[in-house]
Amino acid sequence: MVAATIFSAGTIKGIREMKKELRVCTQEEIDSQLETQWNELEDVCFDEDSDGELILSEDWYHFPKGTIREEIWHWFDDRHSKGVAWLLYGDE
Repeated sequence: MVAATIFSAGTIKGIREMKKELRVCTQEEIDSQLETQWNELEDVCFDEDSDGELILSEDWYHFPKGTIREEIWHWFDDRHSKGVAWLLYGDE
């Protein structure tokens, strides 16, 4: 038995429209978005856990409450072209 998927004309049109909207972001665009999020991080509340580490006091973007601050910094470091040191200190 051969399985077949039947699409209506409207579904095919919808798929074509979605393909037009999809595109790959440049590293510059990614960096810009990461810098915006990094600046927002200044206003995010952290608590100190029993080990003295700073942890998120509430969910922030995809990071759940309780995420260690350094884990967030590593995430930025892995994704920003200039790394977390540049985000922290700029071109100083």
